[in-house]
Amino acid sequence: MSQDLTNEQAKYSKQAVLARTIGTGASMGVAFYFFWSIVSFFKFTSYPAHYYIKDSINMVFDIPRWAQIFVTAFVMVLISICLALVYYVLAKKVRSIWMGIAYGAIIALMHLFIIHPLFIGESLFFHSAASTFTIFNMHILFGISIGYSISFDYTESLCHRKEIQVLNKQG
Repeated sequence: MSQDLTNEQAKYSKQAVLARTIGTGASMGVAFYFFWSIVSFFKFTSYPAHYYIKDSINMVFDIPRWAQIFVTAFVMVLISICLALVYYVLAKKVRSIWMGIAYGAIIALMHLFIIHPLFIGESLFFHSAASTFTIFNMHILFGISIGYSISFDYTESLCHRKEIQVLNKQG
């Protein structure tokens, strides 16, 4: 019985929740990359994901397009992990979809006003409204996915930790 309690304590510890947050960030980064690839394939946006780092990589290395795609996916996973950790630190206790929407909107605005002009050299608003709208909504969905997953996991781990404490006191 005590071995089961120890396993349960490890499963719902703060370190385990943090590890699941990193896993959530990584999986959302992969999903976001594939979703962006599909959206750019159907021409909803004029910028595929690898377009942002294409020029940066080619200045340092002369690599083929397939390698650019893998590097872009890897970079997006790393960025997504960082964004998941930021959400974990700032808003893990908020159990509302609106926090995920707001977080996604903040990320979208940073993309539209900072990242895109920095890498491309022009505002995204000079392109089609569909492209801007698509990128904005992709970030909103990303924020909702990250926010809900992390908040749910955090809340569930708190509930399980309280149950384990009660069982420890009884036994």
